[in-house]
Amino acid sequence: MNRPILDRSEVSSRRRSLSRAGLLALVAVAGCNADRLFTPGPASSSAAVSIQSGGPVTSVGLRDDSPPAEASGYLLIPKARLAELQQKAKSNAPDFAAMKASADENLAKPDGNRGSAENAALTYLLTSDKKYADSALMWAKKHMAEDVRDGSYLDYGDLMRSAALVLNWCGAGLSPEAKKELADYLAKWSEEVWFANKGSGWGLADPGNNYHMSFIEGSAYAGYALTAAGDARGKRFVDVVKDKMDRRGGVLEYLETRGKGGMWHEGTNYGQRSNERLFGAVAAVASMGGPNWFKRSRFFGDAVRRAAYEVQPGNRYLAPSGDLARDAGMPVSPFDRDWVQLVAFWVDDPQVRGIAGWFLKEVMPSYLDDKTFNWRGAYYRDVLFGMPLPVEPTSKLPLSYRAEGNGWVARRSGWDAHATAVTVAGNAVIDQSHAHVDSGSFTIWKDGWQAPDAVSYGRSGLNWDAGSHNMIHVKGHARFDARTGGLQRFTDDGTVAYVTIDGTGLFMHRPGSEAQPMLGEWTREMVYARPDTLVVYDRVKPLAAGRDYEWRMHFPARPTVAGNRATATNQGGAIAVTLFGAKVMSVAEDSDLPEGGSAAFRIGAAPDGDVAQGRFLAAIQVGSAGPPAAAAERIRPTGNVDGLAVGDVVAVFSKEPKGAAVPSFSYTVTGIGKRTHVLLDMGAGCNAEIKKSGDGTTVTVSPGNKYPAKDGMIRITE
Repeated sequence: MNRPILDRSEVSSRRRSLSRAGLLALVAVAGCNADRLFTPGPASSSAAVSIQSGGPVTSVGLRDDSPPAEASGYLLIPKARLAELQQKAKSNAPDFAAMKASADENLAKPDGNRGSAENAALTYLLTSDKKYADSALMWAKKHMAEDVRDGSYLDYGDLMRSAALVLNWCGAGLSPEAKKELADYLAKWSEEVWFANKGSGWGLADPGNNYHMSFIEGSAYAGYALTAAGDARGKRFVDVVKDKMDRRGGVLEYLETRGKGGMWHEGTNYGQRSNERLFGAVAAVASMGGPNWFKRSRFFGDAVRRAAYEVQPGNRYLAPSGDLARDAGMPVSPFDRDWVQLVAFWVDDPQVRGIAGWFLKEVMPSYLDDKTFNWRGAYYRDVLFGMPLPVEPTSKLPLSYRAEGNGWVARRSGWDAHATAVTVAGNAVIDQSHAHVDSGSFTIWKDGWQAPDAVSYGRSGLNWDAGSHNMIHVKGHARFDARTGGLQRFTDDGTVAYVTIDGTGLFMHRPGSEAQPMLGEWTREMVYARPDTLVVYDRVKPLAAGRDYEWRMHFPARPTVAGNRATATNQGGAIAVTLFGAKVMSVAEDSDLPEGGSAAFRIGAAPDGDVAQGRFLAAIQVGSAGPPAAAAERIRPTGNVDGLAVGDVVAVFSKEPKGAAVPSFSYTVTGIGKRTHVLLDMGAGCNAEIKKSGDGTTVTVSPGNKYPAKDGMIRITE
């Protein structure tokens, strides 16, 4: 396999994360645990998957009338590309020279941190020097000695790719016996994975799971390598891949529905791995003249667009979501270069290639990275897919992004290294084991993490519960499949961005045989006023089992609390939080969180007043020169509304359940300076009268159409 030995920790962490809550064990599964919370794939130890004639997907995806790529006969290399690669070798181009140097270094003793079978095999294909075919075979045999069943076939995709590329690229330099050994290996394990599975069956039937992507990856490489070698067994696996991609309920449909916007429900870490696996498989199929799924789904291009927003200002870290098993900090790494480079080669959308050009030049310009790890085994990808790309200035991109499939929203103040970035989790469905109970949570970056998930400082990166995120925490909630309203509204007018989340069904417990909800309502609204202010409003209505709840927010360093205001600094930034509707805030270390705790800190606060109708209102400000000093003031309303003034922004929300519109109301704030008034939960337009008297400003709102509403928001700038 061409992944560094360093990444083997991801494998063990993944196994731990899947078994931690009583899930099916991945190595030896005896059956279902009665306390299993997430729904896995088939649990039979002899699971078999049949190809069903459900019909191809026709209701989703992009129309593609272009002819398939003309195949060269070599995996990942369309015919038109082969001559270019041969010229690279002839001229000893830098990317080819780096790959060849790695192949030379590992001729006799393969070192997974220094090279790969793929490097050696491609060097042979482009030089016809048999010593590289011999070396590639040695690499392949090393991997073939590994237990493919380990972790319920977790590494099947990597192992099949390695063997398939050696067979396909080095065929002319291998003995008949060696080619038969490779072919039998590919056929045996591909047959077993799908039709005689001896593991848990995890991921076999789940198109949103990284295991499923591994199975598709391995089968694509195995099927086409066997077919190219004249082995009739290959067709079976080629057909499996096509069926899994195109069938109703298959991968393509998943990408165009739940994956819409380019993001996986498993989160940042495992989404990264799914991209690597799936995109490589799709490239292998397209290169051999098969279906070009890159042109059948928006997902591939949107994954690159979304990546631009996932990268936090300064270009070193990714916004967290889900389990972060490989590295809880989620630095941008060569693993990201891998899949972005591949999309740039195959997706000919000018904007996608421009964003990829920026990413590959400014964010991760090499497979050698002194801040994470060096992945020399991926040099062959620079040779295969390296190409001149335009660089799309990020300044041309919008300041917000929504991944519609899972409700993830990213907003930022700009594209410079000192910009503020705010991300929001708005997923309506939680059904992946690596997903967290985090709908409605947010993170804030300003010259470093100022409001991170505690997961980013976690000892395992697996801190799944709501209490590990910036959101409401209900004591005793467990990790179940969940269906919530998710992201309800999203709008951004360039000055103010607004989202609403309905997380009512998120908190569950199991007092008896079935899971039961703990809240009758939890809705959250967030107003991001550029550049550095976030206003958050929460409505909580507990059921009997959910009355012990609190508002939580996390910090990289211990915050200082004075009254209802908390401040903290981290790296080059700082944050101030003013919380209304809560009792005195407590400060605690996050060492008590599930899954090993975290080195982060948190503030927590129970509701002040009627626990049965909790209302929290927070003003959160960030800055670069110490905690912002602007005080936050709660409005003095007439009518069932609530809100606050902070700086030159006033945000007003409905106190009604689920944010039902309040057509008429008024409020007063201190001061007569000019302000921007942001009225939320407005079902329709309104009229508004602003009067200044003495040291106060009063705004009276009535039905009308002077100020139109967009997605429930009206912005009035004095």
